[in-house]
Amino acid sequence: MSLGLTEWETPPKDSTTRIVFSWFYDRLEKVSVLRKFIRTHRALTEGHALYEESDEQLDKLKLFKPLAFNFYQSTLSAIPGIFLAAILGFFFVPDGNSLNAPLSPGILEQRASRLFEKISPSVVAFAAPIGLLIFSRMAAWSSLRREQRSTSSLWKQRRAYLYFDAHSGLLTQAVLSLLMSAQRFAIENPAAIQRHNLLGWLLEGAGGFTGWASLFQLAVTCSMVPSQLFALAGYSSIIRGVASGAQWVGTPPKGQYIFWTVCIAPVLVSILYCALLLASYFVALGGAWLQGVTSGATSP
Repeated sequence: MSLGLTEWETPPKDSTTRIVFSWFYDRLEKVSVLRKFIRTHRALTEGHALYEESDEQLDKLKLFKPLAFNFYQSTLSAIPGIFLAAILGFFFVPDGNSLNAPLSPGILEQRASRLFEKISPSVVAFAAPIGLLIFSRMAAWSSLRREQRSTSSLWKQRRAYLYFDAHSGLLTQAVLSLLMSAQRFAIENPAAIQRHNLLGWLLEGAGGFTGWASLFQLAVTCSMVPSQLFALAGYSSIIRGVASGAQWVGTPPKGQYIFWTVCIAPVLVSILYCALLLASYFVALGGAWLQGVTSGATSP
């Protein structure tokens, strides 16, 4: 498959040019990853059936694999919300750490909290791809009727779900991230809202659109993406190009799909997330205890 897309190659990592100008090429690689995402997104927009390509072929084409593409899309969509929270916190809550300060905990709890803050980002990063795999497997399994399920069909549906979900949800999730960040700031910082009337008016307006953005994202998750999966499997009288020549095999299992992806999968992912955070907290607590034993210090 030829996409007609070219990309400039960076020098090998062991080359003299790469070593001398390491700072420049390290940052160029980050730009290259973004370009790779854009290439993959464009290929899906043009109707290329990337989910049918092997991982080796995708590497040759310099395109993202399904899981990496979906995970990178989630990261990009979260950036607007993170950026807005940082801007609002910097300009409107300059001394936020001193507001509503909790009572000082014991030495062990302080140490555990510091260790937990260091461990938890890695735990969240580890939980995210596992959660995506759970969603993709359940979406693939529930988008097919029992008689249509096979190793190859589940493989294709799973990869297609990751591509379709990321391709369709890039903009909606970015807008939702921005609106939810604004709403969260308004809830957590009522004093700042009272001091700045214009800020309060803007954040209240953003909060009003959060519900609509959530409904639109729900439509993407529960209608747009499954419609593409059903068409790919042949459960549609209108077979588009993405269906790769599939023949109509009956009505789509919509109820089955909604039940497993909306009711069951989120619960499993939430349980996994909470279990990992709880385990990381106990690890931090144990680490804090060991610090106290080995150091013999009485101060945090």
